[in-house]
Amino acid sequence: MSEHDQRPRVNPHTLTPGMTVIFRNGGGGPERLATILPRGPLGQCMVQLETGPEVTVSEGRELFQLH
Repeated sequence: MSEHDQRPRVNPHTLTPGMTVIFRNGGGGPERLATILPRGPLGQCMVQLETGPEVTVSEGRELFQLH
C-alpha cells in the first residue's frame, strides 16, 4: 500500500465551492489539483481540474484534502 492510499478521502458532500482538493480517478490515476464548483443541476459534486475540464465526482473518483 502506498502512502497515498493511507490519506483519508474527503466526502464531496461536505465540501464548499472554492475549496481546492486533490483529485484522482479511481484505480490510481495521476493526481491533479481541482477546485470545487457549485453543485450541478442534479445536485452532483462538480470540480474544475487545474489543467483540464469540469468533471463530475462519481463513485470511481477520489478527492483528498490539500495539505
